[in-house]
Amino acid sequence: MAVTRSWLMLVAMLVVVAVTVVQARQLQVSPTGSDSGDCGASACLTISYALSQAADGDQVMLAAGVYGGAGNVPFDITVPNVSIVGPSGM
Repeated sequence: MAVTRSWLMLVAMLVVVAVTVVQARQLQVSPTGSDSGDCGASACLTISYALSQAADGDQVMLAAGVYGGAGNVPFDITVPNVSIVGPSGM
């Protein structure tokens, strides 16, 4: 009986840990995007908007292009552990 109870406790703890694990997202930004939605299914236009949608651990992926003007320069990163990643080879 004690072994069964221990296994049940272990399984319950693993379920709690599994439920609390959050997957990091990749948010897309493109000079042809639109600042609406969550920047996942379709790209956002500005880095600032993407950062406003970001959560701890997310990546903001920049498509090739020029990012200037309001919403792009300057921008603040206020969410912990957010990465901004440019296109390969840039």
